Amino acid sequence: MSKKQKRAVVFSTPDCYGNLVTLYQNTWQGHILDPLGHPQMSGYENLLKTILSDPFEVWASAINPQAAIFLSDPLVGPTNSGVRTIVNYRALTFDAGSTSGLIVTAYPIDTARYPHPRIGRLLKKR
Repeated sequence: MSKKQKRAVVFSTPDCYGNLVTLYQNTWQGHILDPLGHPQMSGYENLLKTILSDPFEVWASAINPQAAIFLSDPLVGPTNSGVRTIVNYRALTFDAGSTSGLIVTAYPIDTARYPHPRIGRLLKKR
């Protein structure tokens, strides 16, 4: 893709820290809703915005210091366990609201499929 081509945006929204977080169409369609990904997330775009702005919990990623894992409340989304969405930020100081981020995935919490999620320390809890 050349610099002149624009990527299609599903949405951009502020997170709970004040960073602008974007979900691109290629991530939404090509990864999240892909039949081998998490197709049960179809129709939950607005839920992702809510999770980012008012998360139940925010966790550090155990594998990327510039990423955060946002959790919904339990009993929200396509399963009773809630939803996780992972955001990669442009800077380590994302908790200061000084950067922007990209959603890289979103999925219903499934302890059978993901019994040991790569989650670090708790950053924020409502």
